[in-house]
Amino acid sequence: MFKQDVKTITQDAGTFYDTIFNHPKDNVNKEIKSFVREFESNRNNRNMSRRLRQDPYQQDRKQFMDNQNQAKQEFDNEFKEREQKLIKEYRTMMEEALRGVYDPSASVTSNITSGSSSKHNDFH
Repeated sequence: MFKQDVKTITQDAGTFYDTIFNHPKDNVNKEIKSFVREFESNRNNRNMSRRLRQDPYQQDRKQFMDNQNQAKQEFDNEFKEREQKLIKEYRTMMEEALRGVYDPSASVTSNITSGSSSKHNDFH
């Protein structure tokens, strides 16, 4: 279809220039007006065709961005959940270590905490 349009435009352009150079002014004005009308019509068709071609790509791009945002949101939620679990576990471990319930040899952090608290208790 595009090749046919190019061929038609080329023939019309040839007719247009032939009319301009070889015919009186009245014919030239008519030919110019018809050429401009046809050019405007073709431009409108090209714009419509361009919009039709872009629509599926825009939809795909929108779908991709939505999926990407959803995956990011899921990752953020999972990360926050894991972070909260770790914080809770750390607090529990610290409380047990301070009370003497937690085995101090199980963690480096609890060794430091329980060691300093036992030294503190030795002074009093």
